[in-house]
Amino acid sequence: GSVDPGLVLWLAMHARVPLDELNDALERRSGLVGLAGASDMRAVLERAAGTRHDGCSMTTASIPQTASRSSSFSSTPSDPRSSAA
Repeated sequence: GSVDPGLVLWLAMHARVPLDELNDALERRSGLVGLAGASDMRAVLERAAGTRHDGCSMTTASIPQTASRSSSFSSTPSDPRSSAA
């Protein structure tokens, strides 16, 4: 996927998200990791199936709830175009 460059600028300028936090979010907490909690699709599929390589059973409680993590991105900013005069 891709990120609208305008969003990054808006977050930095209007939401005052520090650049190092934006960089970390884009480099380390986005994509498959951000959606599923793992960067390896095999691990995601194993979690979904409830098994691991060693055959141990897992529950959905072991899947990280990424949406509940506190972050500057957890609040939904208003559309910057809607406030344009």
